[in-house]
Amino acid sequence: MKKAKIILKILQVVLSVACIIISAYCWYKSLEISQIHTVYPDNKLRGWMPPLYATCSNIYSLTGMGATILFILINIKWFIRKVKNHYKECEQERLEKELKKRKQKEEQTNK
Repeated sequence: MKKAKIILKILQVVLSVACIIISAYCWYKSLEISQIHTVYPDNKLRGWMPPLYATCSNIYSLTGMGATILFILINIKWFIRKVKNHYKECEQERLEKELKKRKQKEEQTNK
């Protein structure tokens, strides 16, 4: 059972890294393709893009979105745990500060 958990954690890390790399690459290629303009013989740049480039740009951007969503879904438990722990720590610090203030007030009233 312990081996299976370790293997799942390693798989999660590998998939997360792969998702980040794929997402970054796809967004980069999508932006790169969308910046391509056709140069005509009169050396004027026109904003027309061949249909194949537009299709490739859309495929890259959708793949990038998919990889980003997959990364979030793989790590959602970790994100939630981090937020809960941060909230608990902040609440604990707030309670400690409040207790210190009460002790100081009690000491001042006792003097």
